[in-house]
Amino acid sequence: MHKIYVNNNEITPICGGLEWSSNVDTLGVQLSFIVAYYEGKEYVKPGDIVLVRENQNTIFVGVAVTVDIDGRTSRSVKCFDFAFYLNKSETIIQFKNQTVSSAIQELCKRFNVKSNVVSIPLKVKKIYKDEKVSDIIKDLLEQASKKTGIKYRMEMRSSTLFIEKQTNLVVKAATDYIMNPQRSLSIENMINSVMVVSDKSDVIKVSATASSSTNIKKYGLLQMVESSDAKNKAQAQNLANQLLKQFNKVAETGSVELLGNANVRAGRILKLVEPVTGFKGNYLIKSANHKSSGGIYTMQLNLEVI
Repeated sequence: MHKIYVNNNEITPICGGLEWSSNVDTLGVQLSFIVAYYEGKEYVKPGDIVLVRENQNTIFVGVAVTVDIDGRTSRSVKCFDFAFYLNKSETIIQFKNQTVSSAIQELCKRFNVKSNVVSIPLKVKKIYKDEKVSDIIKDLLEQASKKTGIKYRMEMRSSTLFIEKQTNLVVKAATDYIMNPQRSLSIENMINSVMVVSDKSDVIKVSATASSSTNIKKYGLLQMVESSDAKNKAQAQNLANQLLKQFNKVAETGSVELLGNANVRAGRILKLVEPVTGFKGNYLIKSANHKSSGGIYTMQLNLEVI
């Protein structure tokens, strides 16, 4: 059973409709619930600290952002975890040949957010002006992923921002009872030829290329041109190879509904086998939507093969 606390006071008996969600494209978790109305008593106000526990484990802690008042019937409460402050705050910052790791740590320190960042040695030299802090973090990670081929996951746990390698956290969930499985295969975003060009001068110069003759023959030529500030041919070739590796495939996506598990969050990896639709292997959780009502706890997941 899930228990809801506001400023350390439990209000579970007067709550319902508990839902929370996460998405790989957004830093943080959003949570909502309904609170019954009692004459003259408001149990939740914007700015209150909201905590949700499941069997003594804290599965969410954050801040109430919006309270919608529906006459004398109920209050609808929307909350975000503490990534809310990184998503809403803008800043101006310049990084002078810093590693991505130290750049993210510096950003978090500026906004009094604790961080635990895996080593990302790629150096960054860039000025960010009037941009959301979370967007800067995403851009830094995208730069690192593009040049190294390593994908990263960002998520808030309690009051600490964790940046980890995407493949480092595989979660287990009850997959014996899969509901509404749907699976899709597509070449819409396939790239089977990559051309890297220099953006250092007015003259366009091809620095490196990479292609798959097998997939070009099978699917036709689908080419990407990528501008780069690579310092040498080896760096440019590495970028071309990484982009080809990332996009030269038939994309596999899908969705399933499962019994709920609070450890299942967007950005984590789920191992899944479903013979009817053909799910088999490890899948990135693109989004996770959890619902707990009347003692029934389920989740709907959007997935992408890795």
